[in-house]
Amino acid sequence: RGLSYRSKRRVPTHFVLQFKGGMSLCKLVQAAGRAMGEQYKQLQSNGFDHVEILTLADDYDVIRNYPGFLEKIKQKMDSGLSLGDSLREQHEGKYAFFNNKELGQKKMQLKPATEDLFKFQRPQQGELPGLDETEFQL
Repeated sequence: RGLSYRSKRRVPTHFVLQFKGGMSLCKLVQAAGRAMGEQYKQLQSNGFDHVEILTLADDYDVIRNYPGFLEKIKQKMDSGLSLGDSLREQHEGKYAFFNNKELGQKKMQLKPATEDLFKFQRPQQGELPGLDETEFQL
């Protein structure tokens, strides 16, 4: 559960975020966004230029790349593909974060469907910032 300590002059500068494995990626991304928010001007006036986050490596990759994945799906649909066809196409490795996270509500049990639906290239070094060198070589 998150608490917001935001006021007109006080905005987050540091953020710790750890959800258990069953939490959906949508909620993870939304929770991280709460600390970032529409606060940049106040953050700067308080002497900071960014918010620091402490989270798991996989979660960091989701937070960074999930919005881009949704944008790619939207672009494919704008070019005339259906949602299903857009999802079934092979995607860049940097979006290969579905393996360890729930998609949608847990009770919908979408994990088996996502394993059959999504195809990802192997992530290239640097595409998943939370991935360390040891994990990358595996």
